[in-house]
Amino acid sequence: MNQPAIVILKVLSSMAEYVIVDFPCQPTRAVRAGLHCCNFVVLAVELEATCLASAQTMLKGLNSWGVGGNSVGTVLLHHRAGGSSITVGSARTHLSCRIIGVIPPEPDLSLAALKAGLPLVLSHPESTVAVALTELATRLMADQVPALAF
Repeated sequence: MNQPAIVILKVLSSMAEYVIVDFPCQPTRAVRAGLHCCNFVVLAVELEATCLASAQTMLKGLNSWGVGGNSVGTVLLHHRAGGSSITVGSARTHLSCRIIGVIPPEPDLSLAALKAGLPLVLSHPESTVAVALTELATRLMADQVPALAF
């Protein structure tokens, strides 16, 4: 195992109740070591066919490393306001783990929040995307991260 990655994550976790790490998708020793330090792993997946196929491959890789089951969930991202031909229900059948969140597109609000220098959940707390992000954060803080109910 990659000792520096483990040391860094342990120090960070001693400093805060929650630590969020954005790992690259490359299967390096540091990533593998870091993933084994995590209580829960979230795979962010664009709601597109090629992304779902890549996500399923990544999930198989995670399982081969001993990271899977109840410690992994996916968040589906809509990046285009025009939508996708793939539905959340269809995505569910393509993924071998639970879906814990769906984040809708709000490019105009995201840009407005960026220009205001505020997180979107503070600048537009009533927006669909802010509500989805807040609900996701609440689920991630649970002792057992629940799947979305469909």
